[in-house]
Amino acid sequence: MTLSLSKVEFNMKKLFLFEIGIAFILYIFFWESIFFSPIRVFFVSIHESMHAIATILTGGGVASIGLDGYEGVMRPSQNGIVPIVSVAGYLGSALVGGFLIATKNKASSLVILSLFVSIFMLIFIDTYFSLEFIGVLIIVSAIVIAAIKDFKLDFISGIIGSLLAFGSVQDVKMYLIRIPGETDAGILANYLGLPILTLPISIFMLVVTLIIYYVALKHRLKNNPNGFSLAKKNKYF
Repeated sequence: MTLSLSKVEFNMKKLFLFEIGIAFILYIFFWESIFFSPIRVFFVSIHESMHAIATILTGGGVASIGLDGYEGVMRPSQNGIVPIVSVAGYLGSALVGGFLIATKNKASSLVILSLFVSIFMLIFIDTYFSLEFIGVLIIVSAIVIAAIKDFKLDFISGIIGSLLAFGSVQDVKMYLIRIPGETDAGILANYLGLPILTLPISIFMLVVTLIIYYVALKHRLKNNPNGFSLAKKNKYF
């Protein structure tokens, strides 16, 4: 039985809201949990990879990347264009998340992202013997094994894409409960010599993230109206 376009679009919107809902629950109730640490560090590794890529693309060099249970640090050997590098962590992650939401090839895109992150960490990680680095390898391995076993990664990819959106929320949160200078927005504001701009920069990154996700959803509805299977083939959510 063929669903009408409006019906399919409605179902796709429900699916997207379901992905966002699960991501929101994970972020609110589990993000700070020690049991969520390996997954959280996987997201941090994506964030720091975006800083590193921006550094390289703007003429700088990367000395190392460090990870801990909640945050990370990209140490440049030579600075790139600091304003671009500063915002690249959250906005780069948002672009990756938006792509995971919009693309038809969600499972393969998630596998490629995971392998890229693991290779990037292998090159630049400051120590191979930390629990955080081992956690990243475990998450990457689980994603690759799931793909080999033909596990449905499309839905998981959508949740991961949605979770990446909350990175910009994290910067605002860090501003409110931690030392502003330690946030990406705070680092940029201090570089500009205007610490008072920390919150406006943080909100700017959040607004851009929302725009990215709006465009990603519109693209998803336009170019992938049938969605993807959560169970048997040809049976859509």
